[in-house]
Amino acid sequence: MEHFGLSLVSIVALLGCAAGPPARELRPAASPEPSDPSREREGHHQRLTTPRGPVHVWRPAGYDPATAGILVYLHGYYVDVDTAWHEHRLVSQFTLSNRNAIFIAPEVPAADEDPVGWPRLAELLEAVSALGEIPLPTGPVVALAHSGGFRTVVPWLASGRLDSVILLDGLYGNEEQFGDWLAEAGNHARSLVLAGGATTARTERFLRPIEDALIRDAIPDRPGPNLRQADARVLFFRSQYGHMELVTEEKAIPSLLRLTRLSRLAQQG
Repeated sequence: MEHFGLSLVSIVALLGCAAGPPARELRPAASPEPSDPSREREGHHQRLTTPRGPVHVWRPAGYDPATAGILVYLHGYYVDVDTAWHEHRLVSQFTLSNRNAIFIAPEVPAADEDPVGWPRLAELLEAVSALGEIPLPTGPVVALAHSGGFRTVVPWLASGRLDSVILLDGLYGNEEQFGDWLAEAGNHARSLVLAGGATTARTERFLRPIEDALIRDAIPDRPGPNLRQADARVLFFRSQYGHMELVTEEKAIPSLLRLTRLSRLAQQG
């Protein structure tokens, strides 16, 4: 793996993004509220301080490094990672997904003018491993991005590390890069999972030439075997949740994480 330093990177331009997330559905960040103590006790949480902002790391109870993967959560605009971590109850949502993974949530752009602070996935993972003193597992690496969080995913597509990508109302541009990744590194079942809201029309245009895309009119509470074992490379759900409800209702995130190749926690079946 190529080694990269932890110094502040130069500004990474947003390529091919003609329109940003819908500001009317978002609100400025509020002061963080305490997370659910009962959920926190079910795993191990660290808040790492880096030159590029805080990075939250969580390992669930029953975590097994031998079969674990990595989930990187990228928040959307008009919120910072500390606020998203607490107000969006991310520990609770990760717990509900029942995935055997290290969950990582870095600081990412909160507006169009903000630079992408982690343009190289390897740098983020190296920072977590070094600062958190965590041996990272070798299982699948999944990026889950809400809204403008997709900007950070785009440069990661060429890393060769991403097993799958989940965009929660987040396909605001860069369709060519996502298409190229899908044809190469993402060329396997359920590698790209999309939930539409404001991006539904754009996403449907993106999917027209993709013959094996599987489209559903709602996000299921718990995906059945027909979805969990689907051969389609792309799953698209026309979301029944609003733009912010996708990350605040504790429904979409746990459900869609079950569609990835992250393994289940053994003690919970």
